[in-house]
Amino acid sequence: MFTIDINNAGKKFRSEWIFKNLSLQLQTGDILGVTGSNGSGKSTLLQVLSGFMSVSAGAVTYTYNRKSIHHDSVYEYISLASPYMMLVEDYTLTEMMHLYFKFKKIRPEFSVSSLIEESGLAHHAGKQLKDFSSGMKQKVKLLLAITSDTPLLLLDEPCTNLDKHVVEWYQQYLQKFSADRLIVVCSNQVKEELFLCNKFISIEDFKK
Repeated sequence: MFTIDINNAGKKFRSEWIFKNLSLQLQTGDILGVTGSNGSGKSTLLQVLSGFMSVSAGAVTYTYNRKSIHHDSVYEYISLASPYMMLVEDYTLTEMMHLYFKFKKIRPEFSVSSLIEESGLAHHAGKQLKDFSSGMKQKVKLLLAITSDTPLLLLDEPCTNLDKHVVEWYQQYLQKFSADRLIVVCSNQVKEELFLCNKFISIEDFKK
């Protein structure tokens, strides 16, 4: 069981509060949809939950199987996909996946080669990522995050740059690998991206 306890948390840049007075408990089985207008702070909240950013007020704590997780170790339990996440573009797809899975565990039913084959990207395996389209790069980011063996999955606007066919692939993959995880999805696209969510918050409710 993985849990996140958010207690009166807030984040500000200089004098501007991005969000504040946010209290929420999340645990394995929760799929949280975070909505809000562009620039409202959805991505900032996701970076706070990932441990990449610290809060300016309040606290965010993590436990796994009833053991407290130090903030410096949170990354070990998380996989993340977002449009702003960078890939090593001089690497081929195969090289990128081998590098990534040195730092994250791949789900036990996969190897890198079987994952590439199942994802439909086998004919691009030897191509450098800099030659991928923006939609193909986003698919790679989603593939890496969703098939990581992590209890917490964070997704920021996951269908960015995806065509209809790949959106359907994303939905099927997320549903297939959502069990026994805590998932947070930041988006306003309810039908395409928030379709599995069983909890919702709007970041704009935490501005005052």
